Amino acid sequence: MSFYFNNYSKWQKGLTYRCGTNLKTEHAPQRVKALKDPADRGTAEFMRF
Repeated sequence: MSFYFNNYSKWQKGLTYRCGTNLKTEHAPQRVKALKDPADRGTAEFMRF
């Protein structure tokens, strides 16, 4: 399974459906907080790539 996308639509679908990531504006502060925490599971997965 590839995590590389060649257009925005595929990227958006991959994040929202395959990864279960909320891309709505109100979700952004939660993601920023998580990305600042190296112990966060999602951050650790993100940093692997």
